[in-house]
Amino acid sequence: KGGKAAKKGGGKGDADGEPCSNCGTLGANRKCSQCHQTQYCGQACFKEHWKYGGHKKACAAYILAAAAQAQQDRLCKGAAEAEQCLICLEPPLEPTRLPCGHAFCTAC
Repeated sequence: KGGKAAKKGGGKGDADGEPCSNCGTLGANRKCSQCHQTQYCGQACFKEHWKYGGHKKACAAYILAAAAQAQQDRLCKGAAEAEQCLICLEPPLEPTRLPCGHAFCTAC
């Protein structure tokens, strides 16, 4: 199913701000409510870009990438809290500590 533009309102945006992902008009003030990566100057541009401009496939890819990044962030946080190497996820052998507090095996 198609996504929805997040903000209400419509018409062409003002001359400031981001360009519309469909027509390029500056001042696009509505983002895709699913991926939040593309912006539009109005509902008509959103619908056209969803149906004919390739955003339907791109949106799914953006969402998948965001989910993968969130999972990686959770693993990284968990490894740091459990004193595991962020690369091999084992207890660090001869650990090298970064200023942020993360550690990894010197060999990794």
